[in-house]
Amino acid sequence: MKLRRKRQRRIKIRRRTRQVFSVASRRRRKKIRQRKSQRRTRRKPHPIAPKVSITAVPRVPREMCMEASRAGQVQGIEYAMQQEVSTEVPRPIVKNEMQRRFASFMEPYRPILRHFEWIRAMAESFRDGFVQSRFPQAADAVLVPTTKRVDVVLSACNEERSIGAVLQQLQQLSLNALFVIINGSKDGTLQVAKEQAQEATIVHYTDPLGHDIGRSIGARLSDADIVLFMDGDFPVPADNLAPFIWAIETGVDVALNNITPLLHHFGQQDGITHCKQWLNRCLGREDLYANSMTAVPHALSRHAIETVGEEALCVPPKAQALAIVRGLHVQAVQVVDVIHNNRIRQTNVGASNPVATLILGDHMEAFQALMMERDTVQTDNVERERIARGRNVG
Repeated sequence: MKLRRKRQRRIKIRRRTRQVFSVASRRRRKKIRQRKSQRRTRRKPHPIAPKVSITAVPRVPREMCMEASRAGQVQGIEYAMQQEVSTEVPRPIVKNEMQRRFASFMEPYRPILRHFEWIRAMAESFRDGFVQSRFPQAADAVLVPTTKRVDVVLSACNEERSIGAVLQQLQQLSLNALFVIINGSKDGTLQVAKEQAQEATIVHYTDPLGHDIGRSIGARLSDADIVLFMDGDFPVPADNLAPFIWAIETGVDVALNNITPLLHHFGQQDGITHCKQWLNRCLGREDLYANSMTAVPHALSRHAIETVGEEALCVPPKAQALAIVRGLHVQAVQVVDVIHNNRIRQTNVGASNPVATLILGDHMEAFQALMMERDTVQTDNVERERIARGRNVG
């Protein structure tokens, strides 16, 4: 009996040992497979893609922030003394006055400003000094050193869930006017917009007019020097919108969203991304890669709107082609992730979804406008001549 029990114990121990080793080996094999799959799917830059250098931005000198804070306090006290009750001044008026005074303060610093991060840090210091115990209603304002009038055109369709958060971010900016173009919404987008932005100009169409028609409508209504275009899909922090305004202030005509760092390897990109790249290459602007006016946010100067025409804005690739051909300064200025944050709809999912078909059609229209403008599509003539010489010699 004792021998039998010992044998049974040994058998049990062996079985347990085998089970432990088999589980460990399965886990080991699973980890190896995961590592291999990660190596295959790891993002690699396309050989012809521009290299995005991630360099450390030098910190803004401390004395500059201190000067901005002291100037904000002085300006805030001076403005508060002009009011009967400073806390009862409407928020938009406080923001506009604060931005005007901040722009005046920043004028001597313009030649030495190296990065927008410096402007952001000085703007926060100036704002905190200005609103300290005097104007709490504008404590979240985002300042940009410009005296130009800034309008925002916000296009929305069935954005009841997100438009409130979008408007909250936009209201942190100092704006001349806010135009909300509600294009064929069937939900409560209109009601939320009315409640959230009482100072906004709301244009409501009960029937959908088209995907990008709202941009043309908003551009026609606006008379500002700088027009920022947004969608109601998801909120973009006001701090990330300020660089677009600053770019137009400093001479850019078309300030694009820089999506280049967000893209996969060339072989994993979709046809729309390839089409955007090809259009930019034909325009002689391969440095833009796949950056396009199709993506929001982007900003236009008044000169750009008048040069391209308000009607062309409803076809973003066409507007971009005309802007480049007609000599406007087009630049990608800020990274805003619209690829992962964009709202998923039935119309923008799948290889042949309606939105993709529309964008491809817009690019065809852009190529047509480009050929009518130039009578040809610009390509690498040097490369073509080299190939032609080799063919003729053979």
